[in-house]
Order: sequence, then structure tokens, then C-alpha cells
Amino acid sequence: MPEKDNAKHGNIELSVAIPTYNGARHIGATLESIISQLDDISAEIEIVVSDNASIDETPEIIEKYVEEYPNLFSYFRNTENVGIDGNIDNIFRKAKGKFVWMCGDDDEIITGQLKNVLEKIENNEGMSVFFANARMYDKDMTKLLQEQVLEIDEGVYTPDQYYNYVGPTAALMPTIIVRRESWPSNEGINRCAKPNWAALYNIYFSLRSGKAYIISEPCVKYRDGSMRWHEDGKWLWMVLDLCDVLESITNLGYSPNITKKHVNERRRLLPTTIIDAKKNGLVVSLELLRNMYSRYANYPSFWIVDLPLLLLPGQIYNSKLIRLGYRIAKKGYKKLRGQMF
Repeated sequence: MPEKDNAKHGNIELSVAIPTYNGARHIGATLESIISQLDDISAEIEIVVSDNASIDETPEIIEKYVEEYPNLFSYFRNTENVGIDGNIDNIFRKAKGKFVWMCGDDDEIITGQLKNVLEKIENNEGMSVFFANARMYDKDMTKLLQEQVLEIDEGVYTPDQYYNYVGPTAALMPTIIVRRESWPSNEGINRCAKPNWAALYNIYFSLRSGKAYIISEPCVKYRDGSMRWHEDGKWLWMVLDLCDVLESITNLGYSPNITKKHVNERRRLLPTTIIDAKKNGLVVSLELLRNMYSRYANYPSFWIVDLPLLLLPGQIYNSKLIRLGYRIAKKGYKKLRGQMF
């Protein structure tokens, strides 16, 4: 455990950055998983928390840690909720480390991996981005669902190689470590991405002319099933926006064939995505139908499978038959889970 009066080193190597909103339930465990690993590396680490105007006990929890470890923490509280995009961007504006490791407020860094990641950074100069593999658990962090979110060889990757293998998984926050000076300094660049996906776009912006290092060993415990993005069925909208963002990433110089591959993977998972959204209260609007028609009308599967699933009454998704179909569809989901969605 680091000493309370352990002053920060003049050159911080790594900022562990936590954008949070109403994270009181889990953020204490997140912070403990970091602090418990700082015995001999605390001078090279800082913890940065950007609180997006939480209305739960999050501020009180964080302030206790700040009081106990004032030289380790930088805590910023927004006066109003600026959205996930603005809050992540704020983390990069406030961090002082050479690299910024984005960590969710309900994730945990695996024991020993903070030092391991720091050594990977120090031993692989010239990288713009690091990918730290993750173990996926259930929402209670009691059952291991997947040993690695990506089964991939460790080493250095070109931008296109990274985009090919990692793709949208780069949006899985605790896996991503970005060189702070590579992050776009012009906040207006966020306009190139749909809401909630600006960080994904900015990660690939940061990497576009650099190199990436992938750490194959799991470094973080990721809590599946707790994503706020699924509330009110909005995950379907998120996936449609994701496809638009992937296509805009091509404009950064990445291969359009790789983008096509990732977009097609999202299309093949549409039945599962629609069922998930309907189970969580999706309201099917004319705007949504127009959006899906413009993107998928040329695919027979849209008319045979996707549209009927969209138009079924929401109550039906509680039936045994639909639950059985959902479990079958989930098998296809798991095969592509390495691509995050």
C-alpha cells in the first residue's frame, strides 16, 4: 500500500483514468484493485477520476480516497453531465501521465498486472496504443465467462493489423491504453463520431500513423451484463451508430475491406441485438425503421428475420419460445464475442 505522503514523481508514466457516473456500487473495488498494487511503482502512477455530475454516493467515496492518498489522486467533478464522450475527453485533458489507461468504474485490474503493463510500456518505446487483454465475468464478478476477450498473439501491430484484429473491441474501455500526446487535441474532432462512440474514433485517430502493442495476457477483469448502454433497448441504436463510426474510421486511412468485415459482423448479430433491445424496452419508431431500411433493405435477412423481430410486440419476448430462440442466437453471439459484440 503506498504511503499517504508519497509525493508524485515529476514524470508520471501512466495515468489510470476512471470516467464515472453514479458508480458508487463498484468504484470502491475498482480503486482498491489499483491501490493494492502500488507498493514499488506509486511514483510512476497517478489515478485520475472524472465524475460526470453523479447524483449517488460516488463523490463521497472518491473524496475519502483523495483524503487518504492526496498525492496519488486527481479528482475532477463536472458541474453538469457532459456525456460519456465529453467525460472521457476530460480525462485526457486532466491526466499528466505519458500514457492513459482508461478503466471503467466497475472494472478491476488483476493483481500484478499494473506493474506488468507499466513494464510493457517502458520496454516498448514508440507505441501509440497498447491493448491490455481482459477476462470477462458476469455482472456480479463471481462467474468467469471468458478467459480472454481476444485470443491473439502478443506483439507489435501496424494500424491496419490492429484494426483488423481488435476492431470495435477498442471501445471496451479497460483494454485500452493511449499515448496522451497522440489523443486529438482538437475537441471538435469528436464531431466525426456519433454520440457515445467518439472515444473509439479517437483511439484510431491516435493510432493512424503509429504502432500498437497487444498484451495477450489478461490484465483486467471486465464485468459483463452491466452495460448502461443496454438500458431502454438503446443498444440497437448504438450498434447502428457504431457502423457509421466504423465507416468514418476508413477516412483516417484504414482499409475499407476491414471496415466492411466489422460492419458485416454487426449485421450478422442483428437478430440477437434486436431481441436484447426488445427485452430491455426498445420502442420501435418510424425513425428507427427508416434507419434500418436505409442500411439493410438490400439484405434478404432484413425482411425475413430482422424486421419481423422488430415488429413483434414487446410482451412476446418474455415467452418461453422467444427465450429459447434467444439462447440459440446467443451461441452465435459467443462465437463472435472476441469482437466485443
